[in-house]
Amino acid sequence: MSSRSVVWFSLMMAFAVFAYCGMASAANTAPAAAAKDVKASITGMVHLKTEKVNGQDVKHVELTVTSAKNDTGAAIPALAGKMLQVTGPKAADVEKLAGKSIEVKGIVKDNKTIEVESVIEKPAPAK
Repeated sequence: MSSRSVVWFSLMMAFAVFAYCGMASAANTAPAAAAKDVKASITGMVHLKTEKVNGQDVKHVELTVTSAKNDTGAAIPALAGKMLQVTGPKAADVEKLAGKSIEVKGIVKDNKTIEVESVIEKPAPAK
């Protein structure tokens, strides 16, 4: 074999090893854990959002998360700063508190919505 063939063969083998290692590590990587439904207590600010759907105005009640804790009291940092759409039988009660700081308890689904079970208005901070 000529020196050129040896170099070419070495490069091809190196490429094959790197490609195989990359595939092996990708195959061994577990998929990201899907967000589960989590019972939580969340403090945040209520916002009303109106958007046009099929030519009609549709109102959405959303909650900007300030802090969140699960049912054992452990913090849920992944929700901090997120906007959750409010659903459930208490959504109308939350809507009445638009622009105010509230605490809700309910079930967070896929880190996108919260099915509210109870809501209380948080007192305004002292000045």
